[in-house]
Amino acid sequence: MKTNVTPIRPGVIGIGAGELTPREVVGRAVVRLVAEGRSGSVRLWIGSAQIGRVDVHEGRVRHAEIPGAQGDAALGLVPRLSGVQVVIEPYQAVPSTVTLDWKQVLDPDGALERDGLVPRAERSEGFAELFREATAAYVARRYDDAQALFERCAELEPDDRRVAHNLERLRARRR
Repeated sequence: MKTNVTPIRPGVIGIGAGELTPREVVGRAVVRLVAEGRSGSVRLWIGSAQIGRVDVHEGRVRHAEIPGAQGDAALGLVPRLSGVQVVIEPYQAVPSTVTLDWKQVLDPDGALERDGLVPRAERSEGFAELFREATAAYVARRYDDAQALFERCAELEPDDRRVAHNLERLRARRR
């Protein structure tokens, strides 16, 4: 992966532009939050100036803003920014202003999806919650519980690369 990831301060990650287009830089940051059903604010920077943000709440893009625009208009302008860097910070509740499908704006040619970074839109009912439970069990070192939960995730979403990776790691622990 070409992304240059640098810690900014504890709990915050910056993604430098490097060889990526602004669309890819912002898209990858949004994907991190959406793929895990998490909440966060993707702050957009050019040099030392914050020039906007894209807010994700529980895996859904809810708000976007840049100077002079909010919501769908701002999200549509994000790919035109040059030299943008992003910082992922904690989510702060904001009204929902985005109605567009973010993938159509930030990944119109499907490159992130082909790379396996964009999750499928049609997730099975309860998959996200089950995946969170499985991850929590793994982090708590309850490996038997984690394996059982990830196996249930695999039944719901057999093509999910994250589930396959986690099951592989759990099986390797038993060897």
